[in-house]
Amino acid sequence: MKERIRIVTWILVLGALLSSVVMNARFWLQVYGPGGWRDEVYGLSAYEAGRQAQDDYNGKQLRLYVFGANSEKEYFTGTNDGPFEVWVVQFLPLLGQANRYSTSHFVQIYNRKMRYMYEHRERLAEERKRTEEAPKGTRESK
Repeated sequence: MKERIRIVTWILVLGALLSSVVMNARFWLQVYGPGGWRDEVYGLSAYEAGRQAQDDYNGKQLRLYVFGANSEKEYFTGTNDGPFEVWVVQFLPLLGQANRYSTSHFVQIYNRKMRYMYEHRERLAEERKRTEEAPKGTRESK
C-alpha cells in the first residue's frame, strides 16, 4: 500500500513539474520566440495607423493606402476611390517579415478608420463642436 502511495505521489510531482516547464516554455516562445513580436507590432501599428488617419482626416486629407511592390516613400498613385486619394504606402521588402506584417496591418487599420470617419462625418462634426463649446476645464457628458 505504501508503495502505491509513493508511486502516485511521484507521478503527481513529475506531472506538476512537467506542466510547469511546458507552460514556461510556451510563455518564453510567445514573448521571445519566432512569433512573439507579432503582439507588440500589432498594437504599435494599430496605434500609429489610428493616429495618422485621425490627423489626416482633421487636416482634410482623405486618402487610402495600398501596397506597392517596393517603395522607399509614400506617393500618390493619381487615382481615386470615391472621395479618397489612393496612395502607395512606404514599404521595403528587404526589412523582412516583421515590416511586412506591420505595414499590412497599418494599411488595414488606417483604411478602416479613414472610411469610418468619412461615413460618420456629421456625428464627428457635432461631437467636435460640442467639445469646442464646452467650458475649459470641464468635461461634457454625452
